[in-house]
Amino acid sequence: TKGDRFTKIIESNSTIPITKTMRFTTISDNQQTVTIHVMQGEREVASENKSLGYFNLVGIPMAPKGIPQIDVTFEIDANGIVKVSAREAKTGLIQSMKIQPASGLSPEEIQQRVQEARQYEEKDKQRVKLNQAKINLKEYLETVKFYFTSHLKKISSKDKSEIKNLITRSEKALEGEDIDQLESLLNKVQVQRDKINKVLISEFEK
Repeated sequence: TKGDRFTKIIESNSTIPITKTMRFTTISDNQQTVTIHVMQGEREVASENKSLGYFNLVGIPMAPKGIPQIDVTFEIDANGIVKVSAREAKTGLIQSMKIQPASGLSPEEIQQRVQEARQYEEKDKQRVKLNQAKINLKEYLETVKFYFTSHLKKISSKDKSEIKNLITRSEKALEGEDIDQLESLLNKVQVQRDKINKVLISEFEK
């Protein structure tokens, strides 16, 4: 899921047959397609786990991000065959795929992955945290940059200089991996974005 995060739906060593559902949503406004990427593993960073396959759920009704409700269901039968389905709650739109037991990891590989997950647990947490900070900073920065370029005449000289400097520093920080710097800039960009939102709301209410 967002930020290369591995979201577990079925925990290892679960008794089969088993069926489990988890609800997800979109990460962009008017997003009409989501990719369901099915993986197996123990690492918190998704790209470090084994890919079992993926499919697209297409035709999601246009809506602000976070509004559509997509239920992802995993069903594992007594033979170890996995069926993964995704259903959009409003339309009933559904897509699914089947995964044969041989597609997954062997018991030896699973044991190795468990050991690696323990070994890299702290490193993975930091990587997920870094990815999330970058995603949030990019998102907030887009609002600030748009306002800066579109409403230049409405911004005071002092604010103009401050915002310009903040944009430059943020864009440079996004190229690196300094989590403390990214989080510090994220807070500052969020303050600017909140100011902008207040200005836009007050103008709308006039």
